[in-house]
Amino acid sequence: MEIRVGDEIVVRTLTMDDEATYFQWLKANRDHLARWLPFAATARSRSDVRMWLEQRTSPEELESRIGGLVYHQGELVGTANLKGIGSQDNAGELGYSLSESAQGKGIATRVCRKLIDIAFTEKEIHRVMIRGARGNRRSRAIPERLGFTFEGFQREAAFLQGNYHDLAVYSMLAQEWVDGKKGL
Repeated sequence: MEIRVGDEIVVRTLTMDDEATYFQWLKANRDHLARWLPFAATARSRSDVRMWLEQRTSPEELESRIGGLVYHQGELVGTANLKGIGSQDNAGELGYSLSESAQGKGIATRVCRKLIDIAFTEKEIHRVMIRGARGNRRSRAIPERLGFTFEGFQREAAFLQGNYHDLAVYSMLAQEWVDGKKGL
C-alpha cells in the first residue's frame, strides 16, 4: 500500500522485499540514527534486518499499523509508523526517523500529519501519542508543531547507547484533530 503525501513524498508499507534497500539505508545512516533508535545501533547484518522485517510484516502486525518506508523524490529517506490500529483502548503511537540529509525540509511533519489524519478520520483511532527522547529536539518539534499536548516526561523510559533517557510524551485526541483546533 502506498500513501501519497503531496507530489514528492510516498509512504510505502514494508514488505520482505525491502530487506536489501532498508539495510543499505540503515547502514548509510547508522551514526545519525543510532543516537535515538536502538535498532540502528544493533542491526549489523541483513539477517538482523530480515528478522526485524519478519516481525513487522506479519498479517496481524500489518493490520495494526499504518505507514512504512518514507520516500522523498524516489529516494528512501526514513520510516514512519503509527501502531495500535484496532487496539482495545483505541489508541495509537506514532514513531518516525529520517536520514540526516532529509531533515529540515518538512518531510517528517507532512508524513506525520498525513498518518495522523488517516488514523483519526479513516481508522477511527481515539488518541495518538508521540514519545521522543528529552534531548531529541528535532523529533520533539514535530508534535509541538502539530499542536499535540505535552503530557510530561516518562523518567528514564528509554535505554539508548548504554544510558537511560527521559521520554517526552505528547498526545492528540481525535476530536481535537477533527475540530481543527490542532494539527493544522
